[in-house]
Amino acid sequence: MKSGEGITSAHIDEFSKYPCYGGNGLRGFTSSFTHDGRYALIGRQGALCGNVLGVDGKFFASEHAIVVTASPRTDIRWLTYMLGEMRLNQYSESSAQPGLSVLKLLGLNLAFPPTLAEQEAIAAALSDADALIESLEGLLAKQRQVKQGVMQQLLTGKKRLPGFSGKWETKTLADVCNFINDGTHFTPKYVSDGIPFYSVENVTANDFTNIKFISQQEHSRLIKRCKPEKGDILMTRIGSLGETKLIDWDVNASIYVSLALLKVNRQAIDEKYLYCYTKSRKFIKDLEARSLVNATPQKINMAEIGGVPVLVPPVPEQTAIAEILS
Repeated sequence: MKSGEGITSAHIDEFSKYPCYGGNGLRGFTSSFTHDGRYALIGRQGALCGNVLGVDGKFFASEHAIVVTASPRTDIRWLTYMLGEMRLNQYSESSAQPGLSVLKLLGLNLAFPPTLAEQEAIAAALSDADALIESLEGLLAKQRQVKQGVMQQLLTGKKRLPGFSGKWETKTLADVCNFINDGTHFTPKYVSDGIPFYSVENVTANDFTNIKFISQQEHSRLIKRCKPEKGDILMTRIGSLGETKLIDWDVNASIYVSLALLKVNRQAIDEKYLYCYTKSRKFIKDLEARSLVNATPQKINMAEIGGVPVLVPPVPEQTAIAEILS
């Protein structure tokens, strides 16, 4: 294990021949190389200190990367996987800039298959699994693109479903919602266990398990102003703009000011259709057009949300579109 060589940012660009790796992975490209072959790289310093990367071919390793050369009886691909599982960042020295000691790394114990053949077989199996995961991720990305394209066609009326005609109307969120309000403007006192309290992070991450809690007493006060219920839509309005979540579960929670609560008028629109519509590029574009210019963080005032236009087909077609996109 040996650190790479010094290099300045002036010698790194996006167009040169050889990749240049530092403590946080690929830094860019450069015109010279320090190594040629298959190695493991360990981040020695930086935010990703202890990360492990397998490289092959000619490359430049900076002084912030540790280059691992395998012994003759060790398969470097197996060793790369093994090092990656050892969570090497736990051995970093405590300082302003986290760093790893090569001497400390060399002293670590690891489980070692007795033959080169077994190491190679393990590495091949894990490599095949990585290739399968990569291909599935590519397929998922392609399917998402297909869905996005279909969504834009269906939610703008450019493509009609068989059996539907009828004229589409342009309404506003105020027209199709009985009530639009934001959550509390005051940071509540959190407790270890109690009533769930939702914020922007829960909607953007689509995660309503990692939540904060408030007391029943405070919750009872907050829901007099804004009470989330099943069938409502949560929408981010501060920091992140226009990300939404349909509340399709029995809910007993309060929300923060960064979220707007859309109480859907089910006589005017199918709540699942409206939720799908909020995912369209047109909705986001119309929402951003009414947001505060140059605001940091990004923000839309409550008075502007109700004026955002919504394209509304006849109710049966709304239901059919929502079913397809779901």
